[in-house]
Formats: sequence, structure tokens, C-alpha cells
Amino acid sequence: MTVSDLKHDFYLDVSEELCPMTFVRIKVLLDAMTPGQLAMIVIGPGEALNNVPSSLAEQGIAIEEFTPVEVGDVGGKHRLIIVKTG
Repeated sequence: MTVSDLKHDFYLDVSEELCPMTFVRIKVLLDAMTPGQLAMIVIGPGEALNNVPSSLAEQGIAIEEFTPVEVGDVGGKHRLIIVKTG
């Protein structure tokens, strides 16, 4: 069983958004979450794929999973499973 098999509390698809709106929408989500809740976030290729994981880490958000949505599509959409910490 992988983390993505677990029930997540929130789902957000920002794969069609452009930076910085991707992280703005993610920040709104984070504000709605309580510690311990899981969120699945889908991000698109390009700038978001490079910036969102590092921005989350800088915010102290635990990234439990970071995988391509389609197996083997390393440059395409990715799924992030995050857990809001204290």
C-alpha cells in the first residue's frame, strides 16, 4: 500500500495554473487544513514541477509522496501527497 492509496482529506488540481498562482492556491488550501490532515495536489509540468515541492519544504510541509500521475511520465503532471504538520 502506498501513501496515495490512503484517504486524503483534501484534493487540489493546479495542473492548469501558472506560477505563482499554483502556490497561492496551495497556500489557501494549507490555511484550511489542520495538523495531521493529508492533501493530494496535482501539479503540472514546468515551473510548478520545479518550484512547488521546494516551496512546500520551505514552509515545513511534509511531502509524503511525489510521483508522476501517469507511470513513466517523468516530465508530465505529478501527484503530491502532503501532510500538514503542527
